[in-house]
Amino acid sequence: GITLHTSDDAGMSFKAACLPVVLRQQGYELLETHDNAGAIVIVDYMVQMPMGNLQASSAYSAGPHHALFSQSLSSIYKQDVLSGSTDFLRVDGVPGVFIANQLSTMTGGGGGLRGMGTKRTVLTRITFNGGGSWQPIKAPTTFNNQKCNRCGGATNCALHLHGSSSWFFGSIQFPSAYSNPSAPGLLVGSGNVAGEGSGLDDNDGLCTWLSFDGGFSWADIAEGTWIYEYADWGGLVVMAKHELSGPAAEVRFSYDYGRCWRTVPLQTALYVENVRIEPDGQRPKVLLHGKACRKTSDPKCSYEASDTRSGIQGIVYALDIAQVMGDKMPLCKQTDYEQWTVPADDHTPRCLLGGSLADFRGSCLCTTLVSGGGCSMRRGLSLSCSEHAVGFGYWGKRRATHMGVFTGWARLERANGCCHQTDEERLRLLLHASCARLY
Repeated sequence: GITLHTSDDAGMSFKAACLPVVLRQQGYELLETHDNAGAIVIVDYMVQMPMGNLQASSAYSAGPHHALFSQSLSSIYKQDVLSGSTDFLRVDGVPGVFIANQLSTMTGGGGGLRGMGTKRTVLTRITFNGGGSWQPIKAPTTFNNQKCNRCGGATNCALHLHGSSSWFFGSIQFPSAYSNPSAPGLLVGSGNVAGEGSGLDDNDGLCTWLSFDGGFSWADIAEGTWIYEYADWGGLVVMAKHELSGPAAEVRFSYDYGRCWRTVPLQTALYVENVRIEPDGQRPKVLLHGKACRKTSDPKCSYEASDTRSGIQGIVYALDIAQVMGDKMPLCKQTDYEQWTVPADDHTPRCLLGGSLADFRGSCLCTTLVSGGGCSMRRGLSLSCSEHAVGFGYWGKRRATHMGVFTGWARLERANGCCHQTDEERLRLLLHASCARLY
């Protein structure tokens, strides 16, 4: 196995980290935490099933000094064995919030792995306390596009989003859930809603979704799969129809966090592969790139049906939103800013790692074209709440024949430089280190 060593003194000294599993060559990765002071270890492993082996991952978060790790989530989904990425997303700009896809298996009796009739389901989970606890993403109660509504009146309907393993790997690449530090609280992703017993579906009800409160609530903003990006310091959201949904003949953009959208028609339609911004994302400019299409798919495509150059020739659009809108939009005033927080289930400010987060951002009336004018964030954090999670050094004991079914917690302790397990359960209080600015 592989031994992970950690250092909390800028590399002057290292100590062996205690994990409840052995790091083998099946793969592992490190994901930096929001405070840039630690890492989450994601370990790959193989699951033996009657229809063949599946690769999944478990996430382990570090305790004090990053030497003792606790299991946060198991059975994290990977699209295939060759995938170099796991469906585990850090929501940038909102401390303690992560989104992951969990592999679940169900039979007629529910939950067992035995038998060829086993149904594999991918379910999206979100945590607001750094992985201490995970929960489904509640589906919206109202929809802008009725084809996105697959809830059928169910009260336990949930939203499931494609992750990074579906975007970076596989023959079909679905746009994954996406966040950016320049747009705190803003998320866009592709996926579907489904009732209990169903999860991520690549076909029926696939839509594009947006959240502007850190992942608590979501709204459908387009039918089908669209590809998206943030610009102008996070104040501008740009999206175009992704190639999976056919040729794009227009680009949509929003300066009010997805509440209202404006359309820019394209002279020539194309299969859009991605939307790009400059590295710092400071200007209201984006690039769209993709492939040419045939007129049988859209009248604005470049080539006739028999032309073999379609799908081979590349097309790039440069879009400057400031030039598109000219002087039609006013500058932001102090009164145009709104305060927002990540809400709890009762819609009061949610406790995030022991602190209450409050941000200010441009409201729906504020539509500026001056870079940074509509998205300058003033940030406050106060230690006004408390929450609990599984204690450092604990990990969930999982039945050998089930995925994601836990029988209790085991304590991982260090003794004479080694790790051993004891049966005990204990909780720890999650508190943020200080009230200082996070960014």
